[in-house]
Amino acid sequence: MNWENLFRHTRSAFYTEFLMEFICILIILFYLAKGRHKTLIYLPIIAAASLIQILTAHYDLLSSNKTIFGKFAKNHSIYLYLIFESTCCLLFLRSSITSPLIKKVLLACSIAFGIYSIVYWVLYYSTWQALPFIQNIEGFLIIVTCLYYFYELFTVTPHKNLATGARIWVISGMLALFTAITPLFLFLNYLTKNDRQLADRFYLINNIGYTLFFLTFLLAIFIDSKKKTT
Repeated sequence: MNWENLFRHTRSAFYTEFLMEFICILIILFYLAKGRHKTLIYLPIIAAASLIQILTAHYDLLSSNKTIFGKFAKNHSIYLYLIFESTCCLLFLRSSITSPLIKKVLLACSIAFGIYSIVYWVLYYSTWQALPFIQNIEGFLIIVTCLYYFYELFTVTPHKNLATGARIWVISGMLALFTAITPLFLFLNYLTKNDRQLADRFYLINNIGYTLFFLTFLLAIFIDSKKKTT
């Protein structure tokens, strides 16, 4: 096991990947202990998928890229994660929206994006540069849907105690995350090609964004559990 290789990689990202792993474990444990609300089931699923993706990449680093996944381990696991993430995010948003038409559109988008991602994965699995394209499509879908949720929230079904709702924290974190990382992935290939060190530094936006995103999961589960006890 090449621990030096792993710690060199995580140190360059200021150990944010270890932090994300820890938070994902907390989300799963907190949900099992305090949550178990069917509307929040998507949160531990996303956390578990992220945890598996990071652990897969870390195990490959420990094995010096000699696992069964080969040097493309990170690519394989990211494609799988994106499919789980997009599906869960869109379905969570779907359960938070009242419009029957938008609900149908989101279900169709979720299925279509999943199929498209699988096809894209089969065709370009060995090409890291292809990943940002999928992530940008996902980001666009989720940003637009989050904006519609807030439009509906403030114009159709206004809620006076917005800060007490579990959903609004998750969707706010979702919107903040994809608003931050979508521009990053638009230019990531260009940055990587021209200045790899600068690209790695900007990639910290992704890790920090996901860390904050997962923290909203913990907050949502805590809020939901407090409601049950009152």
